[in-house]
Amino acid sequence: MLNDFYESIILSPFVFISYACENLDVASDLYDYLRDHGVNVVFDKGGLPLGLSLPEFEQLILNDNCKRVLMLFDPNYLSKIKFQRGQVWEEYDLIRNNFRSSNSGKFIPVLCDGVSGDDLPVLFNGRTVYERVSEQENIVEICKEAKIDPEQPLSVKEANEYIKKADSCYDSDASKLCIDYLRVVLTSPINGRGSDRIRAKACSIIICMFLTGKIEHSPIVKKAFKMLLKLLEKPSLTKDKGNLPRYLVNCSMYYKKRISYNKNYELKAIDYAERALKKAEEFGYTNLYYYLCQMACTYAAFDALKQAKEKMINAYTILNDEYGGHNAEDLSTSIEVYLRGSEIMIELANKSINDKDMPTANDLLSESEKWLKYAENHLEIHNEGLATQKDYYGIKSKLYDTRKKCVESRMDTVQFSSFAHFPLIDNKTT
Repeated sequence: MLNDFYESIILSPFVFISYACENLDVASDLYDYLRDHGVNVVFDKGGLPLGLSLPEFEQLILNDNCKRVLMLFDPNYLSKIKFQRGQVWEEYDLIRNNFRSSNSGKFIPVLCDGVSGDDLPVLFNGRTVYERVSEQENIVEICKEAKIDPEQPLSVKEANEYIKKADSCYDSDASKLCIDYLRVVLTSPINGRGSDRIRAKACSIIICMFLTGKIEHSPIVKKAFKMLLKLLEKPSLTKDKGNLPRYLVNCSMYYKKRISYNKNYELKAIDYAERALKKAEEFGYTNLYYYLCQMACTYAAFDALKQAKEKMINAYTILNDEYGGHNAEDLSTSIEVYLRGSEIMIELANKSINDKDMPTANDLLSESEKWLKYAENHLEIHNEGLATQKDYYGIKSKLYDTRKKCVESRMDTVQFSSFAHFPLIDNKTT
């Protein structure tokens, strides 16, 4: 059986993509493009269960609602047909056996790099048109019968259900399925009070997936970001005490990650980080140290290291004075503050070394070492995920390298006695 999302897709007109596994990247790009242009698509990396039986596959592509089967012909696809190998051959054989003059327009050859129209099997000679995968606009036009009805509204309850389903597969490998659930929320009208908040949450999840490397930057990420910016100016969101500061941080981090594409993003990243901090203060957030940390990281990303240090020390002061070193209800964020603080101190130390200000560099490294030790202690208390542990070891290695740089600079003031518990990193450990 198909999963619930695809069960709902095949109740309406849809398109199926057939491809060789070696051509997954091209197939994924086409899938994203079609989905972003409102086309219902069934695609095995988008949720079709592996091991679908041939009768089930036949039932799928011969379904009246299957308006197009896009066959991505690359050299591997052709080779598997020629030598009758694998799932590609099985799919092609079924298509060949069900190919009729009345339905020949349903099966569309799409040419990829390394393949020309002359390379196509005899089956397609003079009987159908073909498109090149680079001509995506034409493919959308061919698939227009499978367009999603943009007028079909969702209730607030239905939209929330899509959010819950997206959350359920957020940490799995089904990133495309997660995006599909969220795309429905972004593109469908939503009737009822609270629609803006639901849409903002969907946008935020997509942006977080991009920021954490779960998905690449794509039209749906860009769409989600632009939509969130507009939503943040609405009264319904400006009073959202539960989420507004976090959404502002997401915007800041997006601008920061995309700085190489537009230098003006530096000011925008700082502006949104400052707005997030102000709103967190205004709303009386107990984890204000997190927003100070984000503000510091934004400054550090643009070499404003003195401002970064000031914000990190403020974050540390809150953690130390109000929570005795860590917030027991939010250990993950406490660890994040200590790791980022240690990293910023290392960057400042490197700058001091370059400026030949060795005493300051030594003080900063001692401070970094102290912060990293705090993180280490809390990592032992709180069983953090592998990503956080790798982050810790990466910063630990940076600290060691900077200490080594101090020695090479003949810093007489550097003492290694307090650094004894930071040995060279064992690759096996990391």
